[in-house]
Amino acid sequence: MKQKVIPLLSAICMILCAGCTEDTAQSKQVPSASDTQQTVIDASSADAHHDASTNFLGGNGNLEIVDTRNALTMQDDDWFYCGSMKMKKDRDATPRLVSQCREAGCTHNSSSCILNRYYSGSNMLMSDGKSLYLAQANLLFTIDSQGNTRGFLTLETDGNGVSLVSDTVQIDLLRYIDESYIYISAYGYNAEDAYTEMHLIYNSKSNEVHPIQHEINANYTCTDSVTNAFYCISKEGEIIRIDLSDMQEEIVTEGLDDFPTFDGWTVQEDMLYYINQMGQYCQFDLQTSAKTLLYDKSPFYTYNVYLDEVYTIDESRTSILCGNAAWSESTKCCTTEAAIQGITAISEEVLFFYCEDGGRMLFLETGEVVPYESA
Repeated sequence: MKQKVIPLLSAICMILCAGCTEDTAQSKQVPSASDTQQTVIDASSADAHHDASTNFLGGNGNLEIVDTRNALTMQDDDWFYCGSMKMKKDRDATPRLVSQCREAGCTHNSSSCILNRYYSGSNMLMSDGKSLYLAQANLLFTIDSQGNTRGFLTLETDGNGVSLVSDTVQIDLLRYIDESYIYISAYGYNAEDAYTEMHLIYNSKSNEVHPIQHEINANYTCTDSVTNAFYCISKEGEIIRIDLSDMQEEIVTEGLDDFPTFDGWTVQEDMLYYINQMGQYCQFDLQTSAKTLLYDKSPFYTYNVYLDEVYTIDESRTSILCGNAAWSESTKCCTTEAAIQGITAISEEVLFFYCEDGGRMLFLETGEVVPYESA
């Protein structure tokens, strides 16, 4: 008999990087439809940035997304950007994480302030892991490295087809599925003054928005890179497959005698790998419903998937490991003296993680670990 699902990692920190909570923390404080007022900049204009040699955040070169999640870690030729903070690429000195707004006494309310333009509740710079967007209430724009924006999507109704009160809507998470589909999580009030949470799949080619019918946990989704099926986890702990060709939803774990933890699963080539609530690591064939116990005690302290590989912290919390999903092959990426708390962003070149005494950057090709400080 299945039991209640519990989270795997109570130790995972919800901030992007150590020391950057002041400017980046956003809570779901949604006012009622009757009393909402927001100041929204003109995202359709391209006058925010004119210098072709720099990007709209002030650094040189194009902005590149570091992580594939919505934590918004980026880089250009000069800087790493961690949410609304930034860190100079200076290998001759200890990097320091500082606010992107460098104006003394700035209250971050003016249209010229970079935090107000891109990191406020009404103007949120976002990433789906592939491209950059600017979200303004129910409007979503694409934005290039020069700050030029183009209308991408308008959310007009909730999952039940009821009109939304546009000023109350907040788009809070984007996930790239493929070149045609993006997963979108949003919330706000509808015309009946009812608060609603929306989980949507947007087809950019047909301009159709498909509401996901199941109640899901927005933070934990994945795409099978081979079959291209989209997977999410319900609030009851069932894994749901969505066929992008017809948007049919199917619970694929009804045959399981346990549940995956919310933050400890992935699907690759129709094979579900997951940590269950008893702390075991298992494999479940979605075609044959055959379950295999891989480890009676899960080898993962954390569970981060990037390009079909699992990155984790070892049991001693002093090393970062990387291996295949079945964990039949793994390598040690680095070892530290301070206890590692969590991994915040991964790319092909660099991995961000944080220890009990501050943040670190791991350069994956060389294995070099660089600590950084918070201002």
